Formats: sequence, structure tokens, C-alpha cells
Amino acid sequence: LPSAHALTVNALAEDRPDGPRLVATWTWPAGVLTEAAVRGLAEDWLRALRLLAAARPAGGMTPSDLPLVALSQDEIDLLEADWRSPR
Repeated sequence: LPSAHALTVNALAEDRPDGPRLVATWTWPAGVLTEAAVRGLAEDWLRALRLLAAARPAGGMTPSDLPLVALSQDEIDLLEADWRSPR
């Protein structure tokens, strides 16, 4: 069958003994992209993911992020402020 896309990326998080790990599989039809081009895209994608992971979150948690506890947004904000304050 012909490929529907020039590049397909399937990514998933695997639970491993040392913690979760993101695994990505990159596929493309022969003759459309070179391996070097896909490798460059993958490296740029990984660099962007690392920058996002290192960035300070724009927001914080909300009550829906913590279904096992009954906390108001104000209580969560107080806890996060305490957690983020330098010691």
C-alpha cells in the first residue's frame, strides 16, 4: 500500500524499572526522505522536547489533577507557592 504521509512518528511512554521512557518510531517511504534528513528532524524534535521538559510550567495543578485528595484551587496554589519558594 502507498504511504499516506511522507513521515510518520509513533510515540509512546513505556514504563521501565528506572521510570517512564518516551519511545518514538520514525517511518517514511523509500525515496521520499533520506535517513539523514529524518535523523535531523528527530534530533530537532528531541531538542525541543528537552527544552519543554526543562521549562518552568506556565500554570500549576488544578483540583482535577489531584482526584485522590479534596483540595481547593487556593489550597493547591498555597502548596505550590511553598514548594517553589527557596529554602
